[in-house]
Amino acid sequence: MAELTPAPPASAVPPTTSTAPPRRAGTILGRLAAAVREQNWFAVALEVVIVIVGVVIGFQVTAWGNERAERAREQVLLRGLHADFVENRAVYERVATRREETVQQMGDLLAMTGPSPAEPDPAVFDSLLSGLLGWINLDPTVGRVDALLESGQIALVRADSLQAALSAWPSTLANMHENELLVAESVTKDILPYLSSRYPLLAVDARSGLLDPAQPNAFPERRRALLADLEFANLVETRWVNTTFVIQDGESVRQLIEDILRLIEAEIDR
Repeated sequence: MAELTPAPPASAVPPTTSTAPPRRAGTILGRLAAAVREQNWFAVALEVVIVIVGVVIGFQVTAWGNERAERAREQVLLRGLHADFVENRAVYERVATRREETVQQMGDLLAMTGPSPAEPDPAVFDSLLSGLLGWINLDPTVGRVDALLESGQIALVRADSLQAALSAWPSTLANMHENELLVAESVTKDILPYLSSRYPLLAVDARSGLLDPAQPNAFPERRRALLADLEFANLVETRWVNTTFVIQDGESVRQLIEDILRLIEAEIDR
């Protein structure tokens, strides 16, 4: 019969050990703390670099997104301004044409004056007199530019030259408006009161197509008396000079409109 070998005592059996490697912390902070505990300075440095690079990239992505949003806002703004100044150019040309006609009319009317004037054609004379009494002011679209300057959104415009041109618009316009005011005051305070006491203005309005009176004006139309009056000649000459000044001031407005449009067009879709 085979002899049985006795089993070793339990204390003699070596304990079972696990050979699986320990799990590393899953987060950057966890890995960093573990590396510090292990005094693994290379790992510490690597984790710090990863954190810094991640922060920098995050800032860059945010800045890039903000810049794209600002550029989109700038393009919307530029297109709106472009539409405004295209309209302003058209308005300016219409007003400038009318002012040139007024200067021509005042020159023709002034040429009729003198100590012994000839009797003028009634229709021609009243047409010129109507030009003497009328005036036109430039009324451009300014709301978008004013809002841009008052709100500080001018900073959205990247081009310094365009910023400067837009900033100069209010003062350039104001210079011309000062001379426009001189024309209006000359008509309302000097010319109209003078003619009201010397000439039946209803006849002027009727021949100009402004009115269609049922009864003709009963007062005499002394055209030669007006043309022979030095005060009348001086009023016509003053109107001619003031309108000429307005036209000259208007050239800076016209040039600025053209400059702004050119600068805007260079920035659209840039």
